Amino acid sequence: MNKVLAIVLGLIVCCFIALLILIKPDFKQLVGTGSKQTTPKIVAEDGSGDSNQDLLGYDYTHKLLVKSQLVLVEIADTPEKITQGLSGRSNLAQNNGMLFIFPQAREVTFWMPDMNFSLDMVFIRDKKVVYIEKDVPNFPPNTPLEELPRYSPPEIVDWVLELPSGWAQKYNLQLGDQVELLQ
Repeated sequence: MNKVLAIVLGLIVCCFIALLILIKPDFKQLVGTGSKQTTPKIVAEDGSGDSNQDLLGYDYTHKLLVKSQLVLVEIADTPEKITQGLSGRSNLAQNNGMLFIFPQAREVTFWMPDMNFSLDMVFIRDKKVVYIEKDVPNFPPNTPLEELPRYSPPEIVDWVLELPSGWAQKYNLQLGDQVELLQ
């Protein structure tokens, strides 16, 4: 009987968590309001970067100004980090992202193996947005690699910024907008 009760309670907890995620997928409004945070992101109330690591240890301490919006980013600047990207992660908070930095401008191709959420890809050259790929979908984990779409800008870039899906539309990101790494 205790085993059945434990299973039932576990299912109730899982359903409650799933319901929270469905009802409030954008947890940004809860950050710094005094409400208990329901996302695994830990962000300082003032956005200072003092507590910008999530519970899994991902480092979002770099500040990027995109247009006029502050985004806390993790930097991918080694071959290993660039290859891994955001693959395997469960989510990405609304004003967090990953900035891929290349030593010199070049042709790039991105794809989405092992991604658990969709995102926006922003391609940048000389601190200006040159191409935006909005709402790039994630695919089921068993999708063969050769069936995954590839995404490339029409020109060479030195940075690529990955943001939560819908971010570019929400903040009306346009070609030519400035992007500046503050720290």
